[in-house]
Amino acid sequence: ILLNNDIIDEDAEVYPAPLVATVVDNTSTASLTILNTAIINASQRPISGSSTGPIVVQNCVFYGITVSSTSNTGEHGEVYELGNYTMNAVYQSIKYTNNVVVIPATENSTMTSIFYTTGTNTDLEFVDKLDVDHNIVVVNYAGGAAAAIATGISGSVSGNLLQVNAVTAGSISVKATIVGLPGGKHATILSQLGGNRYGLSGVVVSGSFTGAVTLRATTSAALLEMAHAAGYGTVTVADNYVDPTGALSCIQHLDGPISGWSASGNTSLVTGTPITGIGYKVNGATCGPLY
Repeated sequence: ILLNNDIIDEDAEVYPAPLVATVVDNTSTASLTILNTAIINASQRPISGSSTGPIVVQNCVFYGITVSSTSNTGEHGEVYELGNYTMNAVYQSIKYTNNVVVIPATENSTMTSIFYTTGTNTDLEFVDKLDVDHNIVVVNYAGGAAAAIATGISGSVSGNLLQVNAVTAGSISVKATIVGLPGGKHATILSQLGGNRYGLSGVVVSGSFTGAVTLRATTSAALLEMAHAAGYGTVTVADNYVDPTGALSCIQHLDGPISGWSASGNTSLVTGTPITGIGYKVNGATCGPLY
């Protein structure tokens, strides 16, 4: 399957009914190549597919992901969702090279990562070869640079309605993520409904809470997250330029052993310093200006 020289605008802000993805590839083993293409204003994710054949996304532009999504679980962003339903599926080769990805301040839901390698069946898929190189990624704050954060929030949740009783410090901004809701849930604040009442995204638990905080994050890992796989063969992450301002980290690895890991030449667009390691500062990683 080849998608080449196309511009696809889902226009999710005007037509906000979320799609699973702007482009869906429904094969099992065919190769998928997307070249010289722009996919913009995606309501949830730009691409979703089920093929285990070689996947190449090259020389493309992605602007706006999860623009209309109201869920922080499930349809949570990423440029391409790997969704093969075969048990013990093996992805031969996945390559993201020379792409530009921008996550604007208008994101409607905190997404997981720009490039996210996972499948439907947890701990059963194997990724034989993964290359992420020569990409430019910009992750903005939710709500923009002027957005505020708040701490010591107390109140109650009923369905997707948040009632705030008190805020110890700061102020609550629309599009911020609130962490510490009943049941340990988090959600994006989608709208202010008047006074101290707000509309929430995501799957929430009703009840009272104290000590919640807001974050301005739009993205968990600005560049790459490797998760829920049986394992990885060789992974190469090289010569990417990343502005992780609105992210919590640069590169994450949650599970699945990696046989061969190589990372070099990855640079922060904000500080000009190298992006190194996997995880957070406590893991020895660097991700300027975050840590």
